[in-house]
Amino acid sequence: MQGRKLTLKKNGIEITGDKEIDTFLKNLPAAAAKKIMRKGIRPAMKVLHKEVKNKVPVDEGQLKKAIKLKAAKRSRSSIGMDITVNKEDAFYAAMVEDGTKNRPPQSFIRSTADAHGEQALTTAKNGMKDIIREEAKKLK
Repeated sequence: MQGRKLTLKKNGIEITGDKEIDTFLKNLPAAAAKKIMRKGIRPAMKVLHKEVKNKVPVDEGQLKKAIKLKAAKRSRSSIGMDITVNKEDAFYAAMVEDGTKNRPPQSFIRSTADAHGEQALTTAKNGMKDIIREEAKKLK
């Protein structure tokens, strides 16, 4: 995975880019680069979001309903999407994921990242390359 990285952070999964795409994006105006990244990342994160929801243990379905795909906090230096759990609806998500003293872990986030991370990276990379080609045609 040269130039690509899938990282489990405390609050989620982080996917970073590909050197070929990074090089191309650095040569574009910032607005165009952000547009390409946003359009490329969303379908990839939808794959992970769907799989996380499929793997979550279901009793009443509150935790499954609380899992959302949202745009990451805006920043001048990064673009992203987050798979989040609405803590008001399912405050116990970490207890299910990591387990408790009396209950074994039922990992649905980590196992999804391990099983489908490469698929998400490929989807993002291919999506960005397609969008780059479309944007290049518009500039000609």
